[in-house]
Amino acid sequence: MTARARFLCAGASLLAFAGQAASLQAAQPAFVSPPAVAVDVTVTHLVVQPDGSQSPAAPPTTFTLERRHTSSGWTTVMTYRPAPAGAIPTPLDGARVEYADGARGVKVYDQDGRLNPRLSLEGERGLPVPDGAASWLDGLLLDPRRSEERLLALRQRYGAPAGRVRGLHRFVAHSGERITEVLADPRSGVVMESTVTDDGELREHTRFEYTARADGSLFRHTIRNEQIPAEPGQERAIVTMAFANLTVGSGR
Repeated sequence: MTARARFLCAGASLLAFAGQAASLQAAQPAFVSPPAVAVDVTVTHLVVQPDGSQSPAAPPTTFTLERRHTSSGWTTVMTYRPAPAGAIPTPLDGARVEYADGARGVKVYDQDGRLNPRLSLEGERGLPVPDGAASWLDGLLLDPRRSEERLLALRQRYGAPAGRVRGLHRFVAHSGERITEVLADPRSGVVMESTVTDDGELREHTRFEYTARADGSLFRHTIRNEQIPAEPGQERAIVTMAFANLTVGSGR
């Protein structure tokens, strides 16, 4: 896989995560954004064949994701890890990717700190920065004092729970033949799973995993998303984003 492809692959995963986080953010109020938040991220891509066998679609991508707030607004920084021993080196190994909210396009700096014009996509050629990107890391840390807000937001969006599944509230939204189902903890309002079915067939399944922190907050440490194609006999795609070493308030 080329460096540009790896970058776009990781970028697509982040955009997918941002979309998922933004979609559920209204139902999951988080802490007020601190001036700096950082977390280590590992993205893995698996392909599942019809016989159940799995293989990596690409090498895992590991980077540190930071959100920094200054007088000029929010900036996102992704710092990639160097390639492991024996791996084919690429320009992204040890690189730094930066972009500002409200801007279009990104800047990619090589490991030595020089701007890489081949990988930097700026201006009209650049990737658009999603609206509401400030919620990317906020959605990873959930305040226990805002349980009622989360439960109210879920009811406002999906209506009353349509029963329970494994002790979790089941919220359902219909759009034609497409059905979105969200499972949330009935006490905290924290979303644990979401599924999408189309014409009765499962098309997407997303699972969220959390760890309790010393202050009582919940850290969403894993997001696992599985895409199931409509055509029978086609391979499935699984993208897992694992988050670790979260720091809040002071950066790194």
